[in-house]
Amino acid sequence: MAEEFDNDIREIARSLQAGKTSLAGAPALTDTDKEFLAAIEDLYVHFRRAITIFNDVSPGMRLSLQRLTPDFLDLFLSIPGRRGGFSVFSPSRIVILFDEDPDVLTVIGKKRRTEKDGEGKLSPTVQLIKINFRKEDNTITYRDNAGGPLELHSLVTLIIKWVSAA
Repeated sequence: MAEEFDNDIREIARSLQAGKTSLAGAPALTDTDKEFLAAIEDLYVHFRRAITIFNDVSPGMRLSLQRLTPDFLDLFLSIPGRRGGFSVFSPSRIVILFDEDPDVLTVIGKKRRTEKDGEGKLSPTVQLIKINFRKEDNTITYRDNAGGPLELHSLVTLIIKWVSAA
């Protein structure tokens, strides 16, 4: 049974490689794409470390981290034409980081509001911050909306505080 399942999945993948299923070909990565991917990966690594530390210490609340593909952003969040991003979840809040302009990351958030009858409804999405980034000499620098420098650890800490708030 398991071997048959494995073979079925392999056949699906082979049929895609052989061009049996029509797929829109992925365009080659541009330098702008590569810069974004480097910046988002840099942030992802720092968030993964912060969430691991948080979850090791937290007695009850758990945070989770999930990469978001361009297809997910397009299909589920109606944010077309993006290169990707990631999200940070808590039981009551979500933060999503994704690309907007060639050198700008947008950070949006939603929180669950508890209604009088106990059911939680999501608040409207709010923009938390826009992060400008630039890669120079294999180092990525981050700036806020006004052009002021952003220290990476402070940025991650700020977002972890927001997403973990009750």
